[in-house]
Amino acid sequence: MNKFRIALLCIFLFTLTVCLTACGQQIELDYNIDFNVDGKIVHTVGTDGTKIKMPANPSKENYTFEGWYWKENGKGDRFTLNSLLDQPLSESNHYTVYAYFKGVDVPVTLDDGTVVTITYDANYYIKPKFTENERFDGWQTLDGRMLTDASGNSVGKCDFLSATVKPMYREGRKTVIFDANGGSFNPAEKITNYCWDVGDVNRYIDLNTPQKTDYIFLGWTTTVGGEVLESADGLTLSDEMTFYAKWMYKCVKITFEPGEIDGLIPAGEMPDREYSSFDDYVNCDYVLENYEFIGWQCGNKFFAARENHKLENAEYTFVACWKPAKVMISFVPTSETKTEGISGEMNKIVGNEGSYLLPSCGFSRSGYTFEYWSLNGERYNAGQSVELKNGKYEFVAIWKERTTLNIRFVVDSSMEDYIDGEMQQFNAEAGTITLPELGFVGVVYKFDCWECNGQEYADKATIDLPAGDYVFTAKWLPCNFTIKFYPGTAHATGSVADIETFTGNPITLPKCTFVFEGYEFVGWCWNYMPDESEWESLFASGQMCKEGKRLAWNGSEGSVIEYFAVWKKI
Repeated sequence: MNKFRIALLCIFLFTLTVCLTACGQQIELDYNIDFNVDGKIVHTVGTDGTKIKMPANPSKENYTFEGWYWKENGKGDRFTLNSLLDQPLSESNHYTVYAYFKGVDVPVTLDDGTVVTITYDANYYIKPKFTENERFDGWQTLDGRMLTDASGNSVGKCDFLSATVKPMYREGRKTVIFDANGGSFNPAEKITNYCWDVGDVNRYIDLNTPQKTDYIFLGWTTTVGGEVLESADGLTLSDEMTFYAKWMYKCVKITFEPGEIDGLIPAGEMPDREYSSFDDYVNCDYVLENYEFIGWQCGNKFFAARENHKLENAEYTFVACWKPAKVMISFVPTSETKTEGISGEMNKIVGNEGSYLLPSCGFSRSGYTFEYWSLNGERYNAGQSVELKNGKYEFVAIWKERTTLNIRFVVDSSMEDYIDGEMQQFNAEAGTITLPELGFVGVVYKFDCWECNGQEYADKATIDLPAGDYVFTAKWLPCNFTIKFYPGTAHATGSVADIETFTGNPITLPKCTFVFEGYEFVGWCWNYMPDESEWESLFASGQMCKEGKRLAWNGSEGSVIEYFAVWKKI
């Protein structure tokens, strides 16, 4: 019994050793790959899964080779060694992969020179080309072959390598426009470029309803605000037909505006109001001083204050209307459109009903004198009393032509500090006059001419002037004078050139070119030879200056200004 057990134990240990040895060994697999090109096996390659010798890429006319795939037509994963190891094991480990080809790029030239690219042996799309008055039917080659339908889609796979095409249009088209009239419309607010008949219009209306916030769509009309059509049946479509959406506001909505009168805008605010129904009146919250609210203007309708009125569901704009609540008097210089020569202003008068004294005319008009005020064709003199009730009154000044002229003589404001004297106003009958003798006196400036309304006149000129008021302004020129330089001693030699200048013109004192033996030049002194004790104060005051000093002189016409050289003994 023990020998039998020992024999069984030995058999078990031998079997276990064989199994353990087998489990520790690597199992090597071999693969066979068939390479299929368009249904034909062109290569069969073996591999142990670590490396593989790939066959040369196949070629095919008008195609480019894109690679080997586990399924036909480029479907499935691309073939690689890693993808091979991912394949499920089979009894023979024999697999097939397929060549995938893609058509070459094909250029298509459109009628405007644009080039689009499509793919050989594939369906394609070329964007349609629409015009305003014709319907696009497709792209056609120059030899008459249609390449696309009206949507730009191919009518077959691409079987050519290049093409030049032109757009084809259907004749006799009609354009139908759907205008959402302020709403939004799916697929678009305005639909154009459709060659439809009445049936097409009906189908489109049934399928597409516009939307507008806070409004109810009532239907389509052929005119803005016209009658709603139940259908397009019986209509004759023109070459271009527009249908308009008609809307009804969800309720009665009123927007308020304060209005305007005499250029004035009332104060206050009134927010929009909405009513489910309305058969009432609306109070006015706007306020305008001196004016009274009288009612609302809504389009071409007027609703008096506190007048009941019924409104249908819609949007309305109410504009406040006003009338004066006081006596308002204004004065205008003329009723004519021509206002040249008129100046002056007059304040408006606002008050209660009663008696008013008309003022004197505050306007002036060149060539005219004021006669009276006119109101609605009636004559009223300045100072006359009139009885007036609340309302607006506009008094117009009436003039008569003048026969006299008045001339006022003035000096330009920039010259007032340099000119003396005055001249009396000149009064005369209109016509030929002689200007009076100049009464203004200029010391360092000399009279040039008179200027009036852009015209220049000489002193005591004889001129023609119509009746009116004139201002003659005296114009001036700077005086010319000479600056001379003296050596200041009879013992000096040499000379310094005179300077010819005019009023206000800056000069530079020249370098001293006099020579005085045993003395040096100190400076130039105006008008006299000073003692040495005066030099410091004269330099400070500017009466004595160094050579090169910049200064400006004012001199009378033809006068001479003298400078003397000042010397110091060496």
